[in-house]
Amino acid sequence: ASIEHGSDDDGDNGNTSITKTVQSNVYAAAMAGILLVVTGYSMSFGPLTWLLTSEIFPTEIRGRALGASSILSVLSAIFVTSTFLSMQSWIGNTAIFGCYLLVTMLGTVFAMTAIPETKGLSVSEIDSALDRMTWWREPLSLVRQNESRQ
Repeated sequence: ASIEHGSDDDGDNGNTSITKTVQSNVYAAAMAGILLVVTGYSMSFGPLTWLLTSEIFPTEIRGRALGASSILSVLSAIFVTSTFLSMQSWIGNTAIFGCYLLVTMLGTVFAMTAIPETKGLSVSEIDSALDRMTWWREPLSLVRQNESRQ
């Protein structure tokens, strides 16, 4: 004798409804994750990029530096967007996200060592803070030497 479980019209013994429920939960979790990433980016790196570039560069190179950093930002976005799927199939999910993690960690180290605190500082005080940072000493001295020759 067999025990009958409640079955749907198509005779799948309820497997379809369980599968649909699981898929629905997975899709909901994925959507929540996407929304969290977009919200986090919008509250951190998104505006931070433009805020930093507008106030961090010394006045003598600000125009050129803003243009160069904007171009670099767009080219980076194009590169990641156009290579993600091919890299994912070539090296796998773990490796591609590991690469993104590495770039993020390097960016964090760069931000901690090359971007001074600017809260409450004037432009000249920010320039002085940049002069004291190793990342900016050489490029700033080259710009100033070039301007003194002109």
